[in-house]
Amino acid sequence: MKWRTKSAVSGRGSAPKNAPPPARKPRQVTYGGAGTIHHTGTVDVEVDAGVVVAVWFRCHLLPFTATDVDPIRSLEMFKAYKDPWANAPIHSIVFEEED
Repeated sequence: MKWRTKSAVSGRGSAPKNAPPPARKPRQVTYGGAGTIHHTGTVDVEVDAGVVVAVWFRCHLLPFTATDVDPIRSLEMFKAYKDPWANAPIHSIVFEEED
């Protein structure tokens, strides 16, 4: 029992018997890098008659929210894409698996 700490032996520092189990951390999965057959560095957005129907990164569907914007916001985003950092390639995405 040399490897046990004093608190583990005496029970100090442990959770009460009726305490709920600790929250489980979501499992993280990295998609992309060199592990996929496609090596695009962009997100693909599929549009049908002006309506976004799908968003993809390589072969993986991504969750999305389509939002109609006013002309001012549209111009702001058009200008934002002129920034070189806005066009940096995406190499991988980390997904969190939820319960």
